[in-house]
Formats: sequence, C-alpha cells, structure tokens
Amino acid sequence: PLIFLLVFLTQCSRETPEQRYEALVARARQFKQEKKWDEARITLSSALDLRPSAEGYFELAEVMMQLGNFGRAREYYQTALNNDSAHR
Repeated sequence: PLIFLLVFLTQCSRETPEQRYEALVARARQFKQEKKWDEARITLSSALDLRPSAEGYFELAEVMMQLGNFGRAREYYQTALNNDSAHR
C-alpha cells in the first residue's frame, strides 16, 4: 500500500504546492473511506508539511480517533481550532 503512496507523491511533483496539498487531502479522504487509517495519517501529515491548515488538522484528528490515539486526536482538534475557530 505504501508503494502506491510513493507513486502518488511522485506524480504530484509537477503540481504547485497548493495543488499537491489538495491532492493529498483528497487521497487521504479516500483512504479514510476505505478505513486505511495509517495511509490516511501518513498522507495527511505530508499535506500538512506543505501547508498547515485547520482542515488538515481536523482530518488528521479524526484519523487519530480511529487509530485509538485520543491524546494526539485532541491535540490535532485543538490545533485546528487555533488555526480556524470555525472548526467547532
């Protein structure tokens, strides 16, 4: 499964950072729908490296909840709120 992520990231090299961010978040959402939590976590972390955002941290918090890492989920929810109070 991680080989697909590497191929995906390589294809992203021709895009702008914003386009890569959007593509990574979209791919992470697909992983979430497929219940591929680790892949979603890795993909969201890559997206957040490109552009920290409330949206990304909120998505990552949801993944961490599914992985049972409630402390990290709480931290990411708080970071999302700190970046954009509309994520309540």
